[in-house]
Amino acid sequence: MLELTQRQIEFNELRIQMGLPIDEDMFKRKVPVAFKRQQMTKAEFTTYKIGKINQKTQDFQSFDLLFHQHEGPEAECLIDCEVFILDGQNAVRIAYLKAVYEAVEERIQILILYVCPQWQNQKIGSRLYQQFEHFCLANFRFKSITGDLKYWTNHHERERFYQSLGFEVFSDFDPQTMNKIEKCW
Repeated sequence: MLELTQRQIEFNELRIQMGLPIDEDMFKRKVPVAFKRQQMTKAEFTTYKIGKINQKTQDFQSFDLLFHQHEGPEAECLIDCEVFILDGQNAVRIAYLKAVYEAVEERIQILILYVCPQWQNQKIGSRLYQQFEHFCLANFRFKSITGDLKYWTNHHERERFYQSLGFEVFSDFDPQTMNKIEKCW
């Protein structure tokens, strides 16, 4: 079990810059451009949470995990899942997952799953995905969850991560480059 509430965290350590500048040539990038750093006061965070489904679990005792559905055209729905650490009077986003529910094709497509570097290898990405899957199973009818592994991905680590979550990792063009994930029900 992840004991995040026992961990002493200096808030100043969380103030690192999490984004990279956008390169003119995106293929030179070795890592993805990180998400826009989200930091706010607790009062701003309370306002931000309005309209979102707030879930606190044993896995995220010191975190807020937010789900939000944006209705879209043709029975599509954007699903945002965010993990914030609450520290004193501030809240900082440390992980997120974005996906699209496609009702016609009965699938959910993961667009991105990202955990800030200093929070990686602590099972936060796995717990975030597991709660995302639980949320989707309770709220949507679908046959599969799919996604793409982008060109900058460290394939071996990412392959192991998704395989540990029950995904099949495969290539749609080159046997040397695993670039797709799929989990079927």
